[in-house]
Amino acid sequence: MGQGRSEAPNIREDEALAQLQRNDLDVRRRRAVISVLGQVGSERSINALRDNLYQNDLKTKVEAVLALARIASDEAVDALSEFLRKHTGPPFALAVNSLRIANAHRVMPTLIEILQERRSELSDGDKRVIIHALAHVPHRSQVPALSAALNERSLLTKRVAAMALSGIRAPESRTALQDAAQSLSWLGGLYARRELRRCQNDDDE
Repeated sequence: MGQGRSEAPNIREDEALAQLQRNDLDVRRRRAVISVLGQVGSERSINALRDNLYQNDLKTKVEAVLALARIASDEAVDALSEFLRKHTGPPFALAVNSLRIANAHRVMPTLIEILQERRSELSDGDKRVIIHALAHVPHRSQVPALSAALNERSLLTKRVAAMALSGIRAPESRTALQDAAQSLSWLGGLYARRELRRCQNDDDE
């Protein structure tokens, strides 16, 4: 792997794309070439990188996620968004975090959709990664998904959902916190009550 990476920075985009088309390309070299496309790739590289998101090799998936996030064009962001609709696991969390940095506003509707529609499939950790990403671009459209997250069993997930709701600063987000504080158990509604107090303190200042 070290040899592949040492050679990779000298590859131009067109040469890297040609190498990815080779049937005899070994997996370590594939990872190295994809990594280079994250440095020198343009819109021309997006289709090839999208294809490599679905390779069986986990590290290849990771390199493709990172490369698309570095390109960060609308088409690259859309390729990662489509990947998120189908997959979970380590590349999922990496893709969410990468998109949060690359273009959080563009990916926000996808993250809301995934949090609502794939709720039963996602791990608690994946849910929290999505909620953290949404919190970077607070918007009232997130309220239904975040409100549902307040009903998760994980207290940590409840906590980040309550914090994200309080950051939206809209009447409907405060109503969601109030409803949770009143309807959940004392422990379950703890973070909703805490964020309501924080909102009240901010209003008083």
